[in-house]
Amino acid sequence: MMYPANLDQVVCDPIVPIQNFDISKFAGTWYEQQHVVDPQEPSSYQCSTAQYTDLTDDPDSSDMKDFKVYNSFQSKVLGLWTPRIGVHAKAKCTDTAACYVSFFGAKVPEPNLYILETDYESYAINYSCDVQNNIVKLWINTREPSVTDEFFNEIYDKAMKLVPSFDQSTFEPRLTQGNMCSYH
Repeated sequence: MMYPANLDQVVCDPIVPIQNFDISKFAGTWYEQQHVVDPQEPSSYQCSTAQYTDLTDDPDSSDMKDFKVYNSFQSKVLGLWTPRIGVHAKAKCTDTAACYVSFFGAKVPEPNLYILETDYESYAINYSCDVQNNIVKLWINTREPSVTDEFFNEIYDKAMKLVPSFDQSTFEPRLTQGNMCSYH
């Protein structure tokens, strides 16, 4: 899918790899707090989660683990929340947090997702820069569905320091999370 071309070519920020990234500690459920405008994640998608499961050693690469990702969401229609729906992906990450995420069996020869920073227990900042399609994606995720504005702002500030060229105007508003959502 081609994204609408921006007037200016996107700028990819340099990535500082996380040394000894541990996908086993990263696995589990992450709650999306904010992401960029993306036709694959329209603003109607709320209560979004990403679940990383089924970790196995990659037989072709000793520094990687294979796993599954289930991205899911709910939407509010006519005042009612829809059942949770989502899409599965296969993925693997290196020990420097460079990840290959494949939806619908697509070949992924280069990393297409980077975990820029995480403490494994409370937050993660994920990033993708696609020059070919002229789009930079950034996700702010937390382990808890609802976080304080203060904590969210701390993570947001960290993200902006990690990717200073990122166009903040491309962010969607913060996602709805909390008791109105049905989580697995």
